[in-house]
Amino acid sequence: MNETIPSNDGNLSDRLSRILWELRQPLDMSRVKRRQAPGMGSVPYLEGYDVIDRANSIFGFTWSFDLIGDPVIVRWQKKVLIWNQQEKRKVPALDANGNVQTEEVGLVYITGKVSVDLDGKTYSHADLGRCVFTGDTPEALDMALAGSATDCLKRCFRQLGEQFGNLLYDKEIAQNAGLDQNRSNGTSSTAISTSKANSMPPTTSIVRKYGDGVSVNGNVSEQEAFDQFKEKTGRVPASKDELRNWLASQRATPTPASVAA
Repeated sequence: MNETIPSNDGNLSDRLSRILWELRQPLDMSRVKRRQAPGMGSVPYLEGYDVIDRANSIFGFTWSFDLIGDPVIVRWQKKVLIWNQQEKRKVPALDANGNVQTEEVGLVYITGKVSVDLDGKTYSHADLGRCVFTGDTPEALDMALAGSATDCLKRCFRQLGEQFGNLLYDKEIAQNAGLDQNRSNGTSSTAISTSKANSMPPTTSIVRKYGDGVSVNGNVSEQEAFDQFKEKTGRVPASKDELRNWLASQRATPTPASVAA
């Protein structure tokens, strides 16, 4: 792209021109990560802290994120499914008396809006964030609330285009976005495709456990936080408490939005 980079002085017109120029730039694919999605294989996404950092860089902290109303929490009982090697499919788990085992799952919805100051005028966009969780513990709900707020923040910013991952919703681009990260870690996209074709269903491919042996809950927010901790420290968190404390320390630097990274 041969477009001239606008100046970055204090003039409001120049500032707006630079912001618009930044928003028109193609997304740096090294920012894109991938995660497992139930029934969908792996999908690309931008991490919450990355979206906040990019927003600060483009808008210079002249933005805010506000929740609209109270969170909506829905809970229900779900059958526990296990993989049956003989039948090559998932079947309901039974207890000692032959009864089908169930577990409590839930879904948190949060509505929020992002407001950005552009040339003395305020641009606002509202959207809905959601996060699934498993279990009836306060920790599971806490992680889901944080995850749905982060999802809401990212969905609001997505309306501003490529820099905030809007093109990741293009099905053709989504197939390969973020795979370069796997290549840099010594795994080629060809190897990934081959392993998927020859493996069991994707839901059984990744098992996350804390150092104390407790499994990671099924909500996306906790999975992302767990993977981020492992990537940055080179080990798994000793416990869920250590992961929460680490997340709190990552959010210690003031940001315009009080959401989970």
